[in-house]
Amino acid sequence: MKLSITCKEATTYIVQQEENKLSLIKKIQLKNHLFICSICKTFYRQNALINSWLKKSLFFVDKKLSAPEKENLIASIEAEEK
Repeated sequence: MKLSITCKEATTYIVQQEENKLSLIKKIQLKNHLFICSICKTFYRQNALINSWLKKSLFFVDKKLSAPEKENLIASIEAEEK
């Protein structure tokens, strides 16, 4: 088991954690990363804050994206990064 993960992996784990989809090993890896990386710790806090605001919003709809919707969203984000 590797204990250190990249920032990209950490942000993925943070998002997955919101959906309760992290294994014990990934939770440990994330905690270790957040202990040493202030940037990811900030992202973690901001993500939690945004999600709590959204859940309290009157406009919040608890909808899961389908696999094609997720793929389209990822593709559009990657296209914007280029």
